[in-house]
Amino acid sequence: MKIRLKILVICCCPIFTFGQAVRSQVKSLVDSIASYNALCGLYIGDTDIKSSQYKFLNRLTNISTSKELLDLTKSTNTLVKCAAFQALCAKDSIEIIPVLRLHLYDTSLVSIRQGCFGWRQMTGDYFLQTFYYFLATKDSTYFVKNHTNLVAIDSLLFYDPKIRLAYKEGQIKGTNGDPLYYDRIRDIALNERVPVSVIALAKYKKQQDKEIIESYFANDKTLYHAIWAVREFPDPKFYPFLIKVFEEKWRHKHYSFPTWRILYQALAQYPNNKTLALFDKTIGARNKFRRETLGMYLAIAITKYPNPLFDKYQNKIQVDDFHKEFLNEEANLEN
Repeated sequence: MKIRLKILVICCCPIFTFGQAVRSQVKSLVDSIASYNALCGLYIGDTDIKSSQYKFLNRLTNISTSKELLDLTKSTNTLVKCAAFQALCAKDSIEIIPVLRLHLYDTSLVSIRQGCFGWRQMTGDYFLQTFYYFLATKDSTYFVKNHTNLVAIDSLLFYDPKIRLAYKEGQIKGTNGDPLYYDRIRDIALNERVPVSVIALAKYKKQQDKEIIESYFANDKTLYHAIWAVREFPDPKFYPFLIKVFEEKWRHKHYSFPTWRILYQALAQYPNNKTLALFDKTIGARNKFRRETLGMYLAIAITKYPNPLFDKYQNKIQVDDFHKEFLNEEANLEN
């Protein structure tokens, strides 16, 4: 990559309130860690530039006590508490599951830098990510000894409505139509309104859930998930909503590429004359960018969900060799 992310250093060290357990040398080290605008990996940028903050993080593990780190996990600064928990896992000197459990409700955001990439995630998710990495280093005896606590963590993530972490979304996706989880998935989709839950709910294909799925079309933030849900549960009731979305999006000059991609796949579940008219409109678009871009999404849809009515488009959509490989990869994806 030509663009290199730079780590900004704040000249004046931030002042935090620490408990009595934290020694001055640890406080000074924590201030150094917190002077960066993100938690950094070993390398930053697109070259072999080593992060100086990473050295501070390692030193925190080496010189701090578990008691000090426990105190630091209570900090109001997201960098500090995430660094402290990371150090606790690295030291492996105390039981960390109770510490993790306390932070499952922590939705404050922490910035991360790895190589030339940067992103933000919820602190609770960072704790879980760090914890699961820690678990990967343990042998089977650890799992046997902590089985009850590990099950409790998974159960809390899935069943506690107050937890809104990204890891919970992963659990919801993982239910994959299992009848055991239907009641909980329906409750999440109806009351907690976690967007991915409507996709999970659609996989059960229950008539009683159609109004819930329909309601997700009313919000732009959940429109993509509603369309995906229809791809999983193509009931006739939902078809007019897909037509409306297509017509509205067609009038716009700006593109929501993920929405168009999933929209063509949902429409492919309804092989009728109206759908064919929309597909004809796509390949006949005057605008070259629209014709080629949306044509690619159409090609993915009819490759993923073939139907004799769609055969006529196979020779009408021009795809070069480079995009043919992309098309085949996309057509084989589950999402």
